[in-house]
Amino acid sequence: MWRNSNLVSVTTDTIKLNIAPDPSMIRRTFEHMLEFLRIRKSSRLFRLRNLTEIQSVVRFYNSGPSQASGIIPFMLYDQVAPIVVIINADKFDRSLDLSYDNNIRNFDFTLHPVLKESSDAIVRLSFSPGNGFFTVPARTTAVFVGSDVCSMNLQDRQDCGFVGVDARQCSERGCCWSPDDSNSGAPWCFYRRQ
Repeated sequence: MWRNSNLVSVTTDTIKLNIAPDPSMIRRTFEHMLEFLRIRKSSRLFRLRNLTEIQSVVRFYNSGPSQASGIIPFMLYDQVAPIVVIINADKFDRSLDLSYDNNIRNFDFTLHPVLKESSDAIVRLSFSPGNGFFTVPARTTAVFVGSDVCSMNLQDRQDCGFVGVDARQCSERGCCWSPDDSNSGAPWCFYRRQ
C-alpha cells in the first residue's frame, strides 16, 4: 500500500494496466528486430572483436559537460564506408550538426538501405541533407551509411585550394585531394559543387 499527496490509500490491486501487446504490435516488433539483424550483418563494423578494434573505430559525439540529453550519436569509422548511428530517445525530432568532424563531412551519408525500406514508417523519415547534418525523428534509432564525397565527376569539383596547395594542406581545410592527370583544368583540392 502507498499514499499519494492527497493522503488517499491505493492498493496495487486497484491499478490495472493493459500492457499486453496485440498481434500486430508483436509482428511489427519482430520485423523491426529482423531489420536490425540485417543491418548488423551488412557491415563488419557492427561485429568488432576486441577492445583495440572498438577503440580504433568507434567515435562518440555529444559528450562532455555541454552534451544534449536524450541523444546518442556515434560513428563507426571506416575509410571507405563509415557508419553513423543516432539514437534519439527524446520525445521530439532532433537535428544534429556533426560537420566539425572532417571524417563525417568528407562523406555523403544516406539512411541505411534496410531502413529505407523499413516496416517502421517513422524511421524512414530520418535523413541527412549532407555536409555532416542529420535529422532523426523522436524515439528512433537511425543508421546512416557514408559514401566518399570525393568520388565525383571532374565537372562537379569546386576549387577549395590555392596555388601550390599540397595534399596535407588540402585535407586540413576539410577538402578532397585528387590530382587529375587529364589536363582538364579540374582542381586537385576541391569540394562538391552545389
